[in-house]
Amino acid sequence: METQRRKRRERPAAAVQEFDETEFRRSLSYRGSNAVGTVLSDMTRLRQFDREQEKKGLFCKRIAGMGGVSLMIGSICLFAEYTRTGMVLNGIGLPLTVIGVLLLFRYRRLNLDNRRYELVFGLLSLLRKDMAATACIDVAIDFTPHIHKSRLARTGKVGPWDTRYFVHPWLQMTGVLVDGTKFTLKLIERHQDRHKVKINPRGKRKHKSKTKTSSEAILTLRVRLKRYPRFESLSGGLADSVRMPPWVQLKSVNANGRLLTLRTVTTSPWNVPGSDSDRTTGHDGTNWIAVMFLNLYGLLDSAR
Repeated sequence: METQRRKRRERPAAAVQEFDETEFRRSLSYRGSNAVGTVLSDMTRLRQFDREQEKKGLFCKRIAGMGGVSLMIGSICLFAEYTRTGMVLNGIGLPLTVIGVLLLFRYRRLNLDNRRYELVFGLLSLLRKDMAATACIDVAIDFTPHIHKSRLARTGKVGPWDTRYFVHPWLQMTGVLVDGTKFTLKLIERHQDRHKVKINPRGKRKHKSKTKTSSEAILTLRVRLKRYPRFESLSGGLADSVRMPPWVQLKSVNANGRLLTLRTVTTSPWNVPGSDSDRTTGHDGTNWIAVMFLNLYGLLDSAR
């Protein structure tokens, strides 16, 4: 009987959507609704793609650097009246510099933020242990920069600073765990770009700038009331039961209907070491989100 109920709850496997690199280069957006193993493979492909762009970008830097050196030496030769040598070096250096810089801008756009695909890879590696073998996962990752013009929310003033506010909801992931609980994870990056002009006593103008960033994670569980019959009794005081890493702040936690939602935020820089890396980080993004799952399931255990 339990096996039949589980089969009814499991979501049927969707047709595999092939990763389209051409479309990804154009949009810098990944969207997939596939089995967990397929999405993990796509994250591995994105990691390889990113490394290729980093290598190409480094090669372009070297080309531009060689061109710049050639232009500098050529200019020195012209100044020293070694006209022929200077013209040859400048004739080589100018196109090298131009080509190198143009290609560098091209590959810089394709140089991805490692944290975005590594976070998805790390989370799915953990969550798949609590998901049915045939379960699918919906993943949407936006790799465009957080300060892209399309992310500008508003402008304003903070004291003497002219400020632009950017809001970038760059990740949404939805799936169903083996107990029938549906989860939705969203990550939002908020960025403030501040500028001001300062005039010193001598009348000289100085431009100053600084940035402020914060990352917000929103995790929502849609529970099966039959499995958690006391869920509706969850109410106030939930925040007292939530324990997050010291570099992460609790924003809110609430239960409403069948939904249990936890919102956390951090202003600390965070990272996600690659699966093939021996490095560790004190502010591990995968651990951050995993602890959010553990906290919500701790609350659910009290509602059985």
